[in-house]
Amino acid sequence: MSSRERWTVYPLLFFSIGLALYNRVAISEQVDTSVVHCDVLECRRVRVLGANGQEQASLSERGLTAHVVSVTAPGGESRIQLDTGVTDAGQFQLLGGDGKRRVAFGSDEKKQAGEIAIFGNSPELPLVVIAADEGAGTVATQTEAGQRLVYLTHAASSAGTLAVFGGAETPAVVLVGNKAGGSVETFTENAKRLVYMTHDSKGSGTLVSFDAEGKPHFYLTASLRGNGTGEPAKPEGEATPPAEDNPPADEAAPAESSTP
Repeated sequence: MSSRERWTVYPLLFFSIGLALYNRVAISEQVDTSVVHCDVLECRRVRVLGANGQEQASLSERGLTAHVVSVTAPGGESRIQLDTGVTDAGQFQLLGGDGKRRVAFGSDEKKQAGEIAIFGNSPELPLVVIAADEGAGTVATQTEAGQRLVYLTHAASSAGTLAVFGGAETPAVVLVGNKAGGSVETFTENAKRLVYMTHDSKGSGTLVSFDAEGKPHFYLTASLRGNGTGEPAKPEGEATPPAEDNPPADEAAPAESSTP
């Protein structure tokens, strides 16, 4: 084979081999490999599969879809988490420098009420819970030991309640207000009434004090007409009871956080 023939045949040979290899790679729809190193990766979609082969996350031109999205600090520690939580509802969490969650935004198990929970040293027990649904809202505070401190709520009917706890399960002071009037009650640690004070929309007011046994022993009433009476309570069974339209809020309890 002459030199001129070699310069003609060999380039054609290498060109045909390269073309064959190029076609093999170009028409391949799947490449299995453990690690891919590159400077720039261009694609239409990235899928992350779990151990069961099901899709756990997806990155495409429409955005990022995943069960959990985490934003980390330069050292790799998670600082912000967005996930579905144990109630299968949306949840947004802010984590402290120690990795414990400090603030959580989410919804309840029925996915109808929004909730904000603020945590202290315990990532499971919130110190402050703010919740709201279609017609009402609540604010509740408690100690790190789980003791209730303050419970504030209002209903769709414009009635509001404020309960202050003194370390017991029942409130020490309860304030109730609505369109018809309002009331103030104080209780002992064993849930016995001490004082009940109320007024109505007509300007009439009532004050009842109770003894250590929870029985009324003094009754005071007054109205805008300027007359009033103050007298010992009537015999048991005849004393004017507190208005039933403002029941005691000793059963009021702060809404438990649904945030896991």
